[in-house]
Amino acid sequence: MLSSEERQALLAQVVALLFALGAPAGGDRLLTVTEAAHKLGCAPHTLYKSKRHPARVQNGRSVRFSEKAIESFIRQRRGRAA
Repeated sequence: MLSSEERQALLAQVVALLFALGAPAGGDRLLTVTEAAHKLGCAPHTLYKSKRHPARVQNGRSVRFSEKAIESFIRQRRGRAA
């Protein structure tokens, strides 16, 4: 079992490592269906129906969308349109 001081030191090392690697401290953010729909420019019900969307993360009845995966999806779509 780690003491409080040891936990704080370990956490500080992890955060420093994440910044050194260029990763945001919070990691990937999971968006609600409404937030994801706004970002993608579609209606929320469209995302509920899209069971195979690459950014979709489902845990039981809860549906969320990976912000990083949505941004990647948008970049890929823009590349095809150009």
